[in-house]
Amino acid sequence: MSTVAHTPGPWIAAASYSSVVGIPVVAQSGKRIANASMPGLPAEYGNDEENLANARLIAAAPSLLSAAMAVVEACNPIPLNSAQHLAFAELTNAIHAAKGGA
Repeated sequence: MSTVAHTPGPWIAAASYSSVVGIPVVAQSGKRIANASMPGLPAEYGNDEENLANARLIAAAPSLLSAAMAVVEACNPIPLNSAQHLAFAELTNAIHAAKGGA
């Protein structure tokens, strides 16, 4: 399996919104990865529930990428039917995008 350049997981999303930092997502090392929301943003940037869901999705990214890469490795070169072929192509395209491809 190839290596990745992102900050190693696990990443953790804050459990709730903070009026000081918004909803941070941090690596286990404590490094801040992202903020799913920032204090004082207008309503069009989402509500707390939506922003918390976004933070959880961001935090899951390293695990999702690792799982996707494991599936590709385990299933390649097993012959696939057309539906499986399309799903496999979508998965490999997502991996490529996550690793900096177009």
